[in-house]
Amino acid sequence: MRRFFLALIASATLSGCISMLEDGYDSRARHQCDQATRGAERGACYDRVDQNRREHRE
Repeated sequence: MRRFFLALIASATLSGCISMLEDGYDSRARHQCDQATRGAERGACYDRVDQNRREHRE
């Protein structure tokens, strides 16, 4: 029973770490969109970041 709870706690901890890494990636990608693109291109860049996020959450 103890092993089950340890496994449950470990998986919860790891999922939190993965979420933090994904958020960091998204933040950096959006920052790069701000720096590397202009106007309509920036919107398309944000769309790609959002699409990538949706694909990796599934």
